Amino acid sequence: MLEGFEVSEEMKNYGELGEETPQTQSEGEKNAEFWYERGKACLEAGQYEEALESFDRALELNPDVYQAWNGRGNALNDLGRYEEALESYDRALELNPDFYQAWYNRGVALYYLGRNEEALESYDRALELNPDVYQAWNGRGNALNDLGRYEEALESYDRALE
Repeated sequence: MLEGFEVSEEMKNYGELGEETPQTQSEGEKNAEFWYERGKACLEAGQYEEALESFDRALELNPDVYQAWNGRGNALNDLGRYEEALESYDRALELNPDFYQAWYNRGVALYYLGRNEEALESYDRALELNPDVYQAWNGRGNALNDLGRYEEALESYDRALE
Protein backbone atom coordinates (compact mmCIF):
# COMPACT_ATOMS: atom_id res chain seq x y z
CA MET A 1 0.00 0.00 0.00
CA LEU A 2 1.17 3.51 -0.75
CA GLU A 3 2.38 5.88 1.90
CA GLY A 4 -0.14 8.65 2.19
CA PHE A 5 -3.04 6.28 1.56
CA GLU A 6 -4.20 5.32 5.02
CA VAL A 7 -6.45 2.36 5.57
CA SER A 8 -8.31 1.99 8.84
CA GLU A 9 -8.20 -1.21 10.89
CA GLU A 10 -11.83 -1.67 9.90
CA MET A 11 -10.77 -1.74 6.22
CA LYS A 12 -7.79 -4.03 6.86
CA ASN A 13 -10.01 -6.59 8.58
CA TYR A 14 -12.88 -6.20 6.17
CA GLY A 15 -13.40 -8.59 3.34
CA GLU A 16 -16.31 -10.93 3.86
CA LEU A 17 -17.90 -11.62 0.50
CA GLY A 18 -21.09 -9.73 -0.10
CA GLU A 19 -20.44 -7.05 2.50
CA GLU A 20 -20.01 -3.44 1.50
CA THR A 21 -16.60 -1.89 2.03
CA PRO A 22 -16.66 1.05 4.43
CA GLN A 23 -15.75 4.40 2.90
CA THR A 24 -12.48 5.39 4.60
CA GLN A 25 -10.84 6.99 1.57
CA SER A 26 -12.31 9.29 -1.01
CA GLU A 27 -13.10 7.69 -4.34
CA GLY A 28 -10.33 9.80 -5.89
CA GLU A 29 -7.74 8.54 -3.40
CA LYS A 30 -8.76 4.92 -3.90
CA ASN A 31 -8.79 5.26 -7.66
CA ALA A 32 -5.43 7.06 -7.63
CA GLU A 33 -3.96 4.14 -5.71
CA PHE A 34 -5.45 1.62 -8.13
CA TRP A 35 -4.11 3.53 -11.16
CA TYR A 36 -0.71 3.76 -9.47
CA GLU A 37 -0.63 0.00 -8.85
CA ARG A 38 -1.72 -0.61 -12.45
CA GLY A 39 1.13 1.62 -13.63
CA LYS A 40 3.64 -0.40 -11.61
CA ALA A 41 2.33 -3.64 -13.13
CA CYS A 42 2.56 -2.18 -16.63
CA LEU A 43 6.18 -1.17 -15.99
CA GLU A 44 7.00 -4.69 -14.86
CA ALA A 45 5.35 -6.05 -18.01
CA GLY A 46 7.35 -3.70 -20.23
CA GLN A 47 4.23 -1.81 -21.28
CA TYR A 48 5.73 1.65 -20.85
CA GLU A 49 3.13 3.72 -22.72
CA GLU A 50 0.35 2.07 -20.76
CA ALA A 51 2.29 2.59 -17.54
CA LEU A 52 2.65 6.26 -18.36
CA GLU A 53 -1.09 6.56 -19.00
CA SER A 54 -1.84 4.84 -15.68
CA PHE A 55 0.50 7.08 -13.68
CA ASP A 56 -0.95 10.14 -15.41
CA ARG A 57 -4.44 8.99 -14.47
CA ALA A 58 -3.37 8.49 -10.84
CA LEU A 59 -1.89 11.97 -10.79
CA GLU A 60 -5.04 13.52 -12.26
CA LEU A 61 -6.91 12.08 -9.29
CA ASN A 62 -4.28 12.94 -6.69
CA PRO A 63 -1.31 15.08 -7.80
CA ASP A 64 0.40 14.73 -4.40
CA VAL A 65 1.34 11.06 -4.75
CA TYR A 66 5.11 11.33 -5.03
CA GLN A 67 5.43 7.61 -5.82
CA ALA A 68 3.27 8.09 -8.91
CA TRP A 69 5.51 10.94 -10.06
CA ASN A 70 8.48 8.62 -9.62
CA GLY A 71 6.70 5.83 -11.52
CA ARG A 72 5.83 8.27 -14.28
CA GLY A 73 9.51 9.19 -14.48
CA ASN A 74 10.45 5.53 -14.73
CA ALA A 75 8.03 4.98 -17.61
CA LEU A 76 9.41 8.04 -19.40
CA ASN A 77 12.99 6.88 -18.76
CA ASP A 78 12.14 3.49 -20.26
CA LEU A 79 10.70 5.29 -23.29
CA GLY A 80 13.92 7.28 -23.70
CA ARG A 81 12.20 10.54 -22.80
CA TYR A 82 14.84 11.57 -20.26
CA GLU A 83 14.10 15.30 -19.97
CA GLU A 84 10.45 14.57 -19.20
CA ALA A 85 11.49 11.85 -16.77
CA LEU A 86 13.70 14.35 -15.00
CA GLU A 87 10.74 16.70 -14.57
CA SER A 88 8.70 13.90 -12.98
CA TYR A 89 11.50 12.96 -10.58
CA ASP A 90 11.90 16.60 -9.63
CA ARG A 91 8.18 16.80 -8.87
CA ALA A 92 8.41 13.66 -6.72
CA LEU A 93 11.30 15.23 -4.83
CA GLU A 94 9.39 18.47 -4.30
CA LEU A 95 6.75 16.39 -2.54
CA ASN A 96 9.23 14.19 -0.64
CA PRO A 97 12.87 15.36 -0.66
CA ASP A 98 13.95 12.23 1.23
CA PHE A 99 12.65 9.76 -1.35
CA TYR A 100 15.95 8.10 -2.23
CA GLN A 101 14.48 6.11 -5.12
CA ALA A 102 13.64 9.33 -6.96
CA TRP A 103 17.18 10.66 -6.34
CA TYR A 104 18.59 7.45 -7.80
CA ASN A 105 16.22 7.53 -10.78
CA ARG A 106 17.00 11.20 -11.34
CA GLY A 107 20.66 10.21 -11.53
CA VAL A 108 19.86 7.60 -14.18
CA ALA A 109 18.01 10.15 -16.35
CA LEU A 110 20.84 12.66 -15.99
CA TYR A 111 23.40 9.99 -16.85
CA TYR A 112 21.53 9.11 -20.05
CA LEU A 113 21.44 12.81 -20.89
CA GLY A 114 25.24 12.89 -20.53
CA ARG A 115 25.01 15.21 -17.55
CA ASN A 116 27.43 13.19 -15.43
CA GLU A 117 28.28 15.80 -12.78
CA GLU A 118 24.59 16.28 -12.02
CA ALA A 119 24.01 12.53 -12.13
CA LEU A 120 26.79 12.10 -9.60
CA GLU A 121 25.12 14.65 -7.29
CA SER A 122 21.82 12.75 -7.51
CA TYR A 123 23.46 9.39 -6.86
CA ASP A 124 25.30 10.88 -3.89
CA ARG A 125 22.05 12.25 -2.45
CA ALA A 126 20.39 8.84 -2.84
CA LEU A 127 23.32 7.26 -1.03
CA GLU A 128 23.18 9.82 1.78
CA LEU A 129 19.61 8.73 2.35
CA ASN A 130 20.26 5.00 1.91
CA PRO A 131 23.88 3.85 1.59
CA ASP A 132 22.79 0.28 0.78
CA VAL A 133 21.43 1.01 -2.69
CA TYR A 134 23.95 -0.91 -4.81
CA GLN A 135 22.38 0.42 -8.01
CA ALA A 136 23.25 3.97 -6.93
CA TRP A 137 26.85 2.90 -6.22
CA ASN A 138 26.98 1.35 -9.69
CA GLY A 139 25.45 4.43 -11.34
CA ARG A 140 27.89 6.59 -9.42
CA GLY A 141 30.73 4.44 -10.77
CA ASN A 142 29.44 4.84 -14.33
CA ALA A 143 29.25 8.63 -14.02
CA LEU A 144 32.71 8.83 -12.47
CA ASN A 145 34.12 6.54 -15.17
CA ASP A 146 32.69 8.76 -17.90
CA LEU A 147 34.21 11.77 -16.15
CA GLY A 148 37.63 10.09 -16.24
CA ARG A 149 37.74 9.71 -12.46
CA TYR A 150 38.73 6.06 -12.66
CA GLU A 151 39.98 5.44 -9.11
CA GLU A 152 36.79 6.87 -7.63
CA ALA A 153 34.76 4.84 -10.12
CA LEU A 154 36.51 1.65 -8.98
CA GLU A 155 35.75 2.50 -5.35
CA SER A 156 32.07 2.94 -6.22
CA TYR A 157 31.95 -0.32 -8.17
CA ASP A 158 33.61 -2.12 -5.25
CA ARG A 159 31.04 -0.64 -2.89
CA ALA A 160 28.25 -1.86 -5.17
CA LEU A 161 29.65 -5.37 -4.91
CA GLU A 162 29.77 -5.41 -1.12
